[in-house]
Amino acid sequence: MGLGEAALFVAAATLIADLSPPHRRAEAASYFSVAVYGGIGLGLAIVRHLVELHGGSVRGESEGEGRGATFTVTLPVTQPMRRQTRGPSVAPVPSAALRGRAVNLRGLRALVVDDDQDSRQLTRAVLEGLGARVTEAASVPDAIAELRRDWPEVLLADIGMPGQDGYSLIGWVRRLEAEQQTRLPALALTAYARESDRDGALTAGFDAYLSKPAAPSDVADAVGRLTGRSSAGPARGERPVAP
Repeated sequence: MGLGEAALFVAAATLIADLSPPHRRAEAASYFSVAVYGGIGLGLAIVRHLVELHGGSVRGESEGEGRGATFTVTLPVTQPMRRQTRGPSVAPVPSAALRGRAVNLRGLRALVVDDDQDSRQLTRAVLEGLGARVTEAASVPDAIAELRRDWPEVLLADIGMPGQDGYSLIGWVRRLEAEQQTRLPALALTAYARESDRDGALTAGFDAYLSKPAAPSDVADAVGRLTGRSSAGPARGERPVAP
């Protein structure tokens, strides 16, 4: 370990019992790059994205079947930050994570709706890193209240929320558009990762769909396309949104 780095060692025997060679080793490696629907891969993939956003790396090792696993997270050491008295509690995503994205969201008003606080704050950090002004809501009723208070320019919403879900929210949005006399571009950002989930989100009224954990660059690109802040055309399955 070089100077300026710190490593955090986590014994995770209860998280993954078997990372044994040879067939399980390749499977375990995939957990850090692909969200596995219905399994623990989603959590591990989120860990990888969070660590990489902070300039670090993560790896998993095991001595064999039934021996558990150890995950090593390596993060760069930085100078302590001075306590802020004002401003957001989550720092914007470093520009390195969004390097090469021809997207400028400066001044864009975005509403992020998700019952999971970590997911909301991560999405907020991505958008604020590109200059957007972000409002958060943890439920559909809170989101509707925010929509009535200040109509945004783009909506990013989870689908699987307790009580009223994302499908209910997009229904409300499309009805409120008549009052606002403007269409609201909407991105479904959800852990529901099946093809049928994507089709269901688009049919319900969302304009685009990303499965969690979505890379910051993918979120930036999708929002840029939906709001006309990117020169790229709609991706597969996205519908063009009239200005």
